[in-house]
Formats: sequence, C-alpha cells, structure tokens
Amino acid sequence: MKNFDSVSIVGMSGEEITCGHIECTETTTLRLNNTIKLTGDYVYQVILKSKNQSSITLKIKDQEFELSSKIEWKRFVQKFSVEDNESSYIDLIFNSGEYWFYNAKLETGTIATAWTPAPEDFDQKLYSIQSNFEQRADSIELSVASKQDILPAKIRYIRDYLALATDNTESCWVECKVMTNNTNIVSGEQNVACLTSTILSSDIELKNIKNFVDEDLETSVITTDSDWHYIQIDLGEENAINTGYITIYHKEGKSYNHKLVVSLDGNNWYELFNSEKNGTYDETSDGKTYLINDGLVNKNLSFIKVNLDSITQKVQDAENNYASIVTDVDSIVQRVESVENTAQEIQDDTIPALTDSVNKKISEIKLNSDQISQQVTSIQDTVEKQAQEILDANGWRVSLANIGAYDDSYATEKVSMSLTHDGMTITRSASEGYRTQFTGDTIKIEYDNGRGTYENAMSIEKDLMYLTRLKVKNGVDHYTIKEIPMTYTFGNLKIGSLVFISSSGNS
Repeated sequence: MKNFDSVSIVGMSGEEITCGHIECTETTTLRLNNTIKLTGDYVYQVILKSKNQSSITLKIKDQEFELSSKIEWKRFVQKFSVEDNESSYIDLIFNSGEYWFYNAKLETGTIATAWTPAPEDFDQKLYSIQSNFEQRADSIELSVASKQDILPAKIRYIRDYLALATDNTESCWVECKVMTNNTNIVSGEQNVACLTSTILSSDIELKNIKNFVDEDLETSVITTDSDWHYIQIDLGEENAINTGYITIYHKEGKSYNHKLVVSLDGNNWYELFNSEKNGTYDETSDGKTYLINDGLVNKNLSFIKVNLDSITQKVQDAENNYASIVTDVDSIVQRVESVENTAQEIQDDTIPALTDSVNKKISEIKLNSDQISQQVTSIQDTVEKQAQEILDANGWRVSLANIGAYDDSYATEKVSMSLTHDGMTITRSASEGYRTQFTGDTIKIEYDNGRGTYENAMSIEKDLMYLTRLKVKNGVDHYTIKEIPMTYTFGNLKIGSLVFISSSGNS
C-alpha cells in the first residue's frame, strides 16, 4: 500500500503547518522532476520525521545519501555537486513506514539559506486562487479563496513596473517615497538603477532617472515604449526596512498598467499591487500608499458547508467584511458585518497608528421556530449603538441602546418598548430612568433613581390616581376645593396660598 497526501500538524517550532505525508508498506520512491537544470554545487534541505525510527535515501543520478529519520522533527541539509545535467530529477526513497515532511528546498551553491517559496511559484504563491471541495461522511465543504501571502521580514529592493497608461500614451514615473521612522530614506539616493524586465526582447534607456526620487512632483521619468518596464530602487543592506510605507506617484489624471513588487534578496519577489489582478485606479497628486508591516494578509473567501444538521454560507473580503447565512433544523441566521479601520491622513513626514478609529457595523436576522429577531449594531471607537427587535408568541419587543463612554464614565443608555397580551411597557434606563406601563385598567409611571429598583411615581387604576409627589405652578382645582398660589396677610400671619371651598355652587 502507498498513500501520499497533505495533512495539518504541529511543526518543529510548535506552529500549525500543512506538510507532506507518506504511508507505505513497501519501499516507495518519490521523484522530483525537472529540479536539476544546471551543473555545479547544490544544497538540499528538508524537515522530516517518521512514526518509527527509519531512513530515507536521497538519490541524485549515481549519488546516494542516507537521511536517518526519528519520531521527532529534524532538519536535514545535504550538499552535493552535479557535473552534468543528463538527469534532471531527484529521488527520495522511503522504506516502509509513515513519514511527515515540509519546507523542502533545493538551491544552488554551498550554503543552506532559510526556507522560502520557489521564485517560479511567484504568482501562485502570492495571489493564489484556491478552490476546495471536501466530502466526509457527515458533511460537505466547498470553498473558493484568494489571498496575498505575508511579506518578507525586511525589504531592500523595490521595483515599480509600468506598461503605458490605459489610454496608450506613455509610462510616467513621478515620485517614490519610502518612509520609515518619519524619514524618506530614498531621497537623493545614488543606488537607483534602471533595469529592463527579463521578459523583454530589448533593453530600454530612461533619462533623468533620479527624478523618481528627487521629492519634486514637477519632474518625472517618461517612456512611450508599450512593454513592461520598471525602475528598481536598492535601499542597501543596512537600510532594508520592515515597517513604514511606500508611496508611488505617477502622472495625475491617468490610470496605468502597474505592478509594484518588493524583495529582500533580489531573487524572491512579493507583489504589493498588480493592476491585472487588482484593477487600475485613477492617479492623484496624493499618490498611492502601500503599508509595510509583518502582518499583511489579504484574503477573499466564499464558503459553503453542509452538515447533517446545518447549512452555512459565507462570503468574506480582504478587510474581514462578510455576509453569512446559517440554516439548521430550528433556525435561520442571516448576518452582515463590515469593519473599517480608519487612520488619520498620512502626511509627508508622519504615519499614524492604523487603528486610531475602528468602525464596525453588524446586521443580523434570526428566524427560530419560536422567535424572529433582528439586530443592527454600529460600533465607533468605544461607543456601541444597537437596535434590536424580537417577535415571538408572547409579544413584540424593540430596544435602542447606546453603550460606551459618556462624560468620562461608562454607562448604558437604553430605550425599549414591548407589546404583550397584557399591554405595553416603555422603559428608559441609564444611571437613572423611567418605566411606563399601559394595561387594560392601569397606567403606571415608575422611577429608578439609580439604586436598581423602580418606585411608583404615578399610577391610574380605573378611576383613581396615585401620586408620590405633586408640584403645580398656577393652582389646583378639585371642584369642591380650589387652591391658588397667592400670598396675602391674615392678621399677623403671612399665607402663601389662597383656598376656596365650594358650597352649593358658590365659593
């Protein structure tokens, strides 16, 4: 029996990885075709472990090297030389057993460097489109996703490609700024070189190339050649950056066929932008800014999962905005969520924190067998605004709430209303609030003075009214007794009200 697949497992450093997995009951050969293309020195490395202590043979033509595997992860590095390239493949020969391996890498030279994806896998690695269909005994999963991988730890080289504006007139580079620690580190740099993409059939010469980094928006570098060309900026080994941002300016009022790629070593390139995949944009005098940090992951996802007891559908974009529908035996939940990280405008010499303001909007509808509920939530900074409606067999309830910081304190402002077969209740609550109740034979207003319990302020039961306190401005008329706020003197007494008593129609 021979079985080769990929599995998720904990790697050498305790991280979650996806690795190759081989299980065989007889000697099995895994052939890596078209790997040896030139003569010279090579280094092969791989991280490997096995279920039991065993060995693997690395074979290159007539050279054989034994890799002893154990139950713990181990990194193997094997150097070898190739004097002719008649055989372009490498064989990995596994004895019977079960093996796991990852981060396999073949490179020219005699020094083993840290693992990176192969340059020829550039497009598939950086902007991969992945479709996945997985069927199990109790579920089916279908997903389509695209993502951009994490950037290298540092960036030394920057290449800005143009292939004419979309109106087919010219390619025009105006300015590039690379900001880190509030400094434009490419201003006046001497290590700017104009190179031509290797896919072109001829070289191209660009005049006044320093105009691209002279901090002058009135100067530029122009070509009318229709092929892809780029300006490369080498920051130098000591100036390689891991945080900051790159701003690229092209001629204002146009849109361009444009690519921007970065690299640490000049061999492995990572895309920050590609108009063929991301679409073009209209150039402005503000340029386009690309943030550089160690956590840049863009991912678009469409996902459907069917279980025995539920169906889940979800669509998500790169900014974690998503819409989802979850259906099970007794409920349907629809949810739409958008998240916006709002930073202050990036100035020429500063870059603000990226999460100065967080705006989040959520809409959700739940349909259960015994209840329908709707909720809309808006979150900005520390304040959450929420509206909720619930309908069930017992009645209808709606609430509006502000939750967050008010006047340097944390509080909840909430107004809610409910309708049941008994009547209607309206409640306003914060640190102090009121509750009003309407039933078939009662109207009641209650007051909460912040102690958490409601006290009766006024109530009407049938034909009788109850008041805790009464304050009037222009007097009280009780039919038989009338009182008005009038000050007068009676003998030596000064009286603040005048009372009339009605008798047989006369006061």
